[in-house]
Amino acid sequence: MYPPGENGIDGVYSHPDPPPDYVITEAKYNTGRLGGPYRDGTRQMDSEWINERLDSKVGVVEARRMRDAMNQGRVESILIRVAEDGTTQSYKLGMDGRVIGPSSF
Repeated sequence: MYPPGENGIDGVYSHPDPPPDYVITEAKYNTGRLGGPYRDGTRQMDSEWINERLDSKVGVVEARRMRDAMNQGRVESILIRVAEDGTTQSYKLGMDGRVIGPSSF
């Protein structure tokens, strides 16, 4: 787990019944927003931002597998929003880290 305010991938899951092969999640509380754009041009949860953090999150070998799956469109990124009352909503993110619709999970 990351301390509050530290940017990193919140969760990486191997999907038990692909596709997708993997699901990458970011959780935000209440009105919290995804970060960016950053000085390097990335946005939190865009494909480049994720790619830069995979090795430290899952290790080099698994990161290589995930990059292969990403290149083949077999990875989904999900934003999970937790409301003040504890309810959650999930949204599918595009390769640019922006919400593209509701999640199917």
